[in-house]
Amino acid sequence: MTDVQLISETLLKQATVVNENVDTKYINDAIITAQNVGLQPLIGTALYTKLCDLVKSGSITASGNAEYKKLLDEYVARYLCHKATADVQWSL
Repeated sequence: MTDVQLISETLLKQATVVNENVDTKYINDAIITAQNVGLQPLIGTALYTKLCDLVKSGSITASGNAEYKKLLDEYVARYLCHKATADVQWSL
């Protein structure tokens, strides 16, 4: 499920040392790689797919999905920011 990014380029740049000098192409590739190669094996395919589906549909913020939103905001996003930062350095 590579058509959904669980974090944005803006969040990555705000939360890490990645700055405006890094091309969007490299950042987006690093985010997708961090999700597919790093995150999915850690949390499992079922939970990964669920998070992607909720983000893609825009229902991650619905009241019934508060626990998924908390997981995404407090844990997954932090992991992806740092993993993608490490990954983007290899592509430069």
